[in-house]
Amino acid sequence: MTQLYVENLTKSFEGLVAVDSFNLSLEKGTILGLIGPNGAGKTTIFNCLTRFYDIDSGKIQFEGIDLLSFKPYQIIQLGIARTFQNIELLKEIPVIQNVLIGNHAFSDINFFGSIFGTRTAKLNEKKHIKRAQDILRKLGISEWSEFNTGDLPYGIQKMVEIARSLISKPKLILLDEPTAGMTAIEKETIAELITRLRDDFELSIFMVEHDVNFVMNFCERICVINYGRKIADGTPDEVRKDPEVIKAYIGD
Repeated sequence: MTQLYVENLTKSFEGLVAVDSFNLSLEKGTILGLIGPNGAGKTTIFNCLTRFYDIDSGKIQFEGIDLLSFKPYQIIQLGIARTFQNIELLKEIPVIQNVLIGNHAFSDINFFGSIFGTRTAKLNEKKHIKRAQDILRKLGISEWSEFNTGDLPYGIQKMVEIARSLISKPKLILLDEPTAGMTAIEKETIAELITRLRDDFELSIFMVEHDVNFVMNFCERICVINYGRKIADGTPDEVRKDPEVIKAYIGD
């Protein structure tokens, strides 16, 4: 089943084409990597998919729904969550609170319930906290739940960001450089974790990553762009041997 469908996506900034007629179809349950040299347009594609950027032309559909008719804050309600290249967490509050922020779009606690502490509001709050704790446990970082996020190692903060995306019960997660700043051992851990999360939560994973070796050894399918244009799309073996990919990374 095709879950995400992108056709002729084009985005320019002041006349400079950042993404040029980009096409993609993502099957449900796939782990897909998007790679390309610096400035190739990878994060711009993510920003278009999540409606942070308006596009110049093209189609973006998720499970048959036209995403172009939605606002950025509505995308998560459709089942798409994301992390960011630079960690977007509130460093001064505990881990558990950062995770709970990811559930704001689905909160069933109304304004008056939260102000007056009604029984229903308290029960719902307990339910959300339990889910957040369960996710932290599955990620192996529950011991840090009450620590201020900014006091934790970089690798743990990246895991907290993934936890925050999971609490919204997404069908697709967009991971923007999930291994940036990590050691080789941390990268192995995150690869195992992402595969396990895909299976346990029945997710699709679409990631932007600079570490080509990580993507080649981990992703089931890889899409390569250069100067905003797709130059390859296939299995790791197919992409590794593609002349255009070799040229983009190594040169003539």
